[in-house]
Amino acid sequence: MNSNSALYACVTGILLAPLYGIGQWAYWQHLKRWTVIPYGMTTGLYGGLICIILKTLCVLIIVTMLFVLRWWVIVAFIVMWVVAGFFARALERFLYGTEDRLKMLEYHAQKLSGATKTDNQLYLKWGQPEFELYSKWNRSVPRWWVNIMSEKWEEKYKETIGKYIKSIDPSDPLFDISLASMREK
Repeated sequence: MNSNSALYACVTGILLAPLYGIGQWAYWQHLKRWTVIPYGMTTGLYGGLICIILKTLCVLIIVTMLFVLRWWVIVAFIVMWVVAGFFARALERFLYGTEDRLKMLEYHAQKLSGATKTDNQLYLKWGQPEFELYSKWNRSVPRWWVNIMSEKWEEKYKETIGKYIKSIDPSDPLFDISLASMREK
């Protein structure tokens, strides 16, 4: 009976993972509302609610199997949670981790840093310290979203955006050692 329960728990977790992953992805869309990163209109507005409903539904389905699976419910939940994380990341990378999104972010970085001269420029670099420019960029493109993307995309991001905006934080993809040494002086 234990091997059947283990198999049943793993299959249950795998089958519920896409639903749980979509809930997580919808929450990320909700978090992107006040950034320059594109998001879906419906998921941007109702992503938090969609997340709560889908995740609660998945957990309730697993809890209802408590009498059948007993302690294997923990295994089902862990499998669902891990597979859902991969599913949500893959969905986000597929929809938003593209080359044209990188070009759009480069446009916004140019505009923010003052690299392009336009009449309707939102921010000017002149007179602002580098960390202020970076903090505005970090609010526009949060680090948690960059960390979701693949390493290859993150390298392209660093090369593209690093021309305009640099960071003094060593854990950031836009870290620049020369700025960090200047700040210490």
